[in-house]
Amino acid sequence: MKDKIEDILDSDETVIWRGKPDNICFIIFNRSIIMMVIFNFIWFGTLNKTGFSPLNMAKAFSEQSGGVIVGLLLLTPLYLLVFTLIKNILEYFVIEYAYTDKRIIIRRGVIGVDISIVEYTKVNDIKVNISLIEKFLNVGTVIFDEEWVRSGDDRVNINAGKDRFLYIKDPYEILKSFKTVAFDIKTDIYYPNNLRPDINKGYKGGKNEK
Repeated sequence: MKDKIEDILDSDETVIWRGKPDNICFIIFNRSIIMMVIFNFIWFGTLNKTGFSPLNMAKAFSEQSGGVIVGLLLLTPLYLLVFTLIKNILEYFVIEYAYTDKRIIIRRGVIGVDISIVEYTKVNDIKVNISLIEKFLNVGTVIFDEEWVRSGDDRVNINAGKDRFLYIKDPYEILKSFKTVAFDIKTDIYYPNNLRPDINKGYKGGKNEK
């Protein structure tokens, strides 16, 4: 079963960069966990103020068979938070990013493994997004936008931000290196050999070099 990045590389393909997200940011300080923690504080704070905390509800209905069930149901937001933390931990051991001299590779999954491949010719835009927490942890997210379709007089990006390197170290260095490689490879494709502009000699080591 081919579920590792090495397994899908061509014999003449070279990995330029490879890495994983920052573990703390990916597992704990990502947007979904933060939103869940905030919701849990609001949820349980409101229940305590109104006297409907899970413990109070269980005591109030202790003589009835459904009392404990009601109390457990009120803990649902906490279950979701714990479940998401466990999912993030499992996913962290699987997730991995790489870009080569031919394409972008993203490996992810929780139980199974899914490997996504993005060709350089399909990347229309690349940008870095750094949230407040990412800035504090000195990481950032590199976003690849692709798959533009026409809708009336406008073009719509149907895959905006789907492919991204989450919470990686030195995101601007990765952005700079990636743009250089992508530009050189696109030049090799669109301007092979003598058709290539003088300002760009193509990707070093590529098949189209003079």
